[in-house]
Amino acid sequence: KAGVQYYFWKGSRHSFRFTGDYSKYNLESTSSLPYDRIVAYNTASIGSTYEYDFIKTNWYSVFFLLHLADLTYYTEKDNEDNSVDKGFYFIPRFSPGAGAEFQVFPRLRLYAELNNLLRIDLLPSSFSLGLKLDLINKGK
Repeated sequence: KAGVQYYFWKGSRHSFRFTGDYSKYNLESTSSLPYDRIVAYNTASIGSTYEYDFIKTNWYSVFFLLHLADLTYYTEKDNEDNSVDKGFYFIPRFSPGAGAEFQVFPRLRLYAELNNLLRIDLLPSSFSLGLKLDLINKGK
């Protein structure tokens, strides 16, 4: 996953993230039902998220996330009849999350997030770890 984050103004606590990600799944066929015969599933998505930093210092921040929506292109391969299904779909999410980030170097931050907080069955597997690099050097 990679993307950009836009703060409304310097020192703002409000921002939008726009991300792109690619996922590839290789599944094992489990039965003769059509949805269980799909053995390869690939997605390329563009997503949008709102972030509010409710604790913000020069060294760290704690934030609330609201994953807004995804636009996804998918391909599904069915090995049973060697067919491939492709298409786009739009997914409104409105899924809350929370996280924290810590400044490691003047323009580099580490972050950790819990995603999909309303789907407890997905936790702790629904998390993100990553790096943020301030390319414009405007500060946070």
